[in-house]
Amino acid sequence: MYEPDEECREMIARIGRLCNQRHITQHALAKKAGLSTSTISYLFSKKTKPQVYTILQICKALDISICELFEQDAQKIEKSFSSEEENFICNFRKLSDKKKLFLKSCMNLLLQSGDKSF
Repeated sequence: MYEPDEECREMIARIGRLCNQRHITQHALAKKAGLSTSTISYLFSKKTKPQVYTILQICKALDISICELFEQDAQKIEKSFSSEEENFICNFRKLSDKKKLFLKSCMNLLLQSGDKSF
């Protein structure tokens, strides 16, 4: 039987594990997600349940999709990458939005070039 309260507790726990793995404090998560620190604090202390938009903002701040949050345990998300990929992703997350956009454009050009020898 599907238990929404249990699923919510597990989801918040997954978010907490992701934050711990990435060394992101609740304050930093709130700031990056554009949410108040009290909203994040209430979620982690189980005083409130999140709205969908709040979860979407948290996923954006953690640079994951909402599907990744629900389909996989946070540890599986992190462990699915090689150390080189994980390093690339960690560095990508540190970039400004403008630099991320530039890097995405470069990657698209490389993918579209069709040159397999490079």
